[in-house]
Amino acid sequence: MSRTSRIALLFGITTTLGCTRPDGPAPLIVGHGGAGEGGASPLNSLAGVKEAWALGADGVELDVQLSSDGQLFCFHPQFVKPEPGTSGFVNARSAEELASLGLAPLTTLLSTDTSGARLFILDCKLFAAGEWSTYLDSFAASLGRTVQAHHLQGRVYVECRSTEFLDRVRERVSDVRVCYYADRMEEAMPTALEHRYGGITVPIGAANELSVRHARSQGLHVAVFGVQDRFAHHRAWSLAVDQVQTDDLGFAVGWR
Repeated sequence: MSRTSRIALLFGITTTLGCTRPDGPAPLIVGHGGAGEGGASPLNSLAGVKEAWALGADGVELDVQLSSDGQLFCFHPQFVKPEPGTSGFVNARSAEELASLGLAPLTTLLSTDTSGARLFILDCKLFAAGEWSTYLDSFAASLGRTVQAHHLQGRVYVECRSTEFLDRVRERVSDVRVCYYADRMEEAMPTALEHRYGGITVPIGAANELSVRHARSQGLHVAVFGVQDRFAHHRAWSLAVDQVQTDDLGFAVGWR
C-alpha cells in the first residue's frame, strides 16, 4: 500500500470513529459554563444557560465564587478588575459591586430552570482574601441556603479541588452530590473514596476504560471535562462515563 493510500485509509478510519456514536447508554450531557466554548453566548452567563436549555442539555456546569456579603456569583478568573486599595478577589467585593461589574448571580441562572428536572454542576473556585476557614464556612453555608431556597435537592453536584471545602459541603448541605476535581485519576479515586465523596471530575485525557470501570464499581459518579471535538466525544462515550461536560453541546445532544 502506498503512503498516500495509508494516509487516506487512516483519515477515513478516524473520521468514521469521530462521527459514529459508540454503542451503550448516553452519559448525562452537561454544557460547560452554559452552552460551552462552542456556544454563541459567554460562559457563566444568563444567555449561556438559556442557550443550553434550548439545545437540550441535561444540565450546566457553572463556576461559582462567593461575594463579601455571602452571595454566590458565576465567574471563573481569580481576579475581577481591581480598584485602588482592593485585592481583586471576588470575595473582597459586595454583591452590588459584582453585579455592577457584569457578574451573574447564581440565583438568576438557577431560576432559568422551570422544569424542575435539570442539573446544576457547581465548580466552586476558592480564590479568597481574608481568613481561610471562615471563608470556607461561609461559602458552604451560602450553598446550603441556595440549594434549599431553589428546591434543588438531588439536582446539584458540587465539585472542587479542596477536600477542606468539600468536607464542609457534605456535612452541611443536604442532598447534593460532592465530587472531587483532580487532574489525574490516580489522585481523584483514592481521595474521593477516603473522604466518602459521591464522584470525581477529571480531564477526558486522564481517564481510560479500566480506571473508569474501577471508579464506577466503587460507587463513584465519573464526570469528564475538556470534551471539545467529535473525537473527544467518541472517547467519552466509549469510556462509559456518567457525565460529559461538553464544549460542543449541539453535537453532544445530537448523539444522545
